[in-house]
Amino acid sequence: MNIDKHSTIVRLRSSIRSQEAASRDLRAQINVLRLQGPSTGQERCNLHREKGYLASDTRDMLLALAMVRGRSYRTVEQKTNWPPQQYSVAARVLGISLPCFNPEDMKAIQSLCLDVKAWLTADDAAEAPAVTAQTEVAVAA
Repeated sequence: MNIDKHSTIVRLRSSIRSQEAASRDLRAQINVLRLQGPSTGQERCNLHREKGYLASDTRDMLLALAMVRGRSYRTVEQKTNWPPQQYSVAARVLGISLPCFNPEDMKAIQSLCLDVKAWLTADDAAEAPAVTAQTEVAVAA
């Protein structure tokens, strides 16, 4: 299947919005528990950990959106302590949820990982390969 740039951007933006709403809800729950006192420490810790996982997924979605739109990685993240996971960014571009056990989906993600790696290592937008409509990916419909 070809990657449709417009529908991919719409899908990623929608997912990012829902992730933001979920993050706000988790923050509200954490704040409510904080007011209840120190006895809720373990619950707050679990919610905070869940919020961290949510933030990591949102970052992957934002990087996938930047890649599809043709922005260079260096303009999106000038400096970071943690490099992104290529496999996760590729899965987000394709709209495949992880963990993935479908061999066709895994093959599609692995083929797109090469483009993601090139995008991550490119120095500027002129060198950065963008995902275009011509990018061929074999994904089972």
